[in-house]
Amino acid sequence: MQSSLPTPTPGRWATWIPDSRQHSTDALANWEAKVKAKVDWYKTSYRLPNNDIVHRVVPHLTCVKCHALPSPTHDAYPLTFDFQGWDHLNITSETVTQQWANRHPEYEIVGYWPSVGWDTGRQIVSILVCYRLNYLPIHACFGEGRNLQAAKADAAGKLLKSGHCMIHLP
Repeated sequence: MQSSLPTPTPGRWATWIPDSRQHSTDALANWEAKVKAKVDWYKTSYRLPNNDIVHRVVPHLTCVKCHALPSPTHDAYPLTFDFQGWDHLNITSETVTQQWANRHPEYEIVGYWPSVGWDTGRQIVSILVCYRLNYLPIHACFGEGRNLQAAKADAAGKLLKSGHCMIHLP
């Protein structure tokens, strides 16, 4: 499976925005085809007290994701540090990327790219990190329904809104 995923490259990455006219499962299938990702489903079911069956699915995701390394103090903000020279940039970038990877052992790091920019008159560094999800269960995006199709539609909608489905922009 790994060899079929594209090699990540630096640049702009964004969350996939599905066509609003599409059903969630069709939109997810389009994302899968576009980025060569794979969504598998772990299926279970249970009975309600009235004997109705509820189908439950958990998506297992195989794909590549890229984003700015988040700040260790607040995930909503990217990590940045002052540029103090190329040696410092390389050592610090490798160190903070490895620290992030150690906190996320379920991700396979496939690359990181530091970038120097300007912020309020000073040079700062941010880091784009790319990693592979290999058949990773996304439990927060489970879906339930009266039939398997409804459960998958529920889960697909959650997965598309979760930020896990990303695409490299030209």
